[in-house]
Amino acid sequence: MDNGLSVNGQLINISSFVKSIIQLVIHWYKPIGRTIGLLLGLGIVCDAQPIVQRPESACDAEALLTSRQPLVEIRPETIIMKPWQGKHQVYGIFMLPKAVQSREPAILKVKHIGVYCDVVNRSGFKREGVIAKRNHFLMVDHIHTRTAFWFLLLGKADLIQNPDNWTLIYVDPAAPRPPRF
Repeated sequence: MDNGLSVNGQLINISSFVKSIIQLVIHWYKPIGRTIGLLLGLGIVCDAQPIVQRPESACDAEALLTSRQPLVEIRPETIIMKPWQGKHQVYGIFMLPKAVQSREPAILKVKHIGVYCDVVNRSGFKREGVIAKRNHFLMVDHIHTRTAFWFLLLGKADLIQNPDNWTLIYVDPAAPRPPRF
């Protein structure tokens, strides 16, 4: 029994030919498989919505979200997405009433990305064409630039640019406060 194949007049052993094809496929598809696995894993992680504690933040997200204090949820006035300009170039601009104190705990929830623990910071009265209404100020809250790049690579930048996916949560300033000790 002949276990060969004739190609251009040369006899090729079928079993070694098949082995070399399989090795070639494994060699090239292994990195592609890993990349696909990584992207699928990223998709699962992004949907998990973890609470991200920023190192500079003093707030406790879980405590705030589960507290009995009345919370206010607002949407951004606009979303700025320019990750190619460097760090801190993907953010929402929120308009808050002046009654909200600086350094108060705040939570930024971005659907499909995560929940960030932060504090209220005043960013002035005018930014990127947004002007604060009377008795209000603007607050800028960022997401990680690397996250925005991932979403750009996945073709899902529209999820970040949609203001309906962003929510800033803070304690209602009109609510009575528990005493601090």
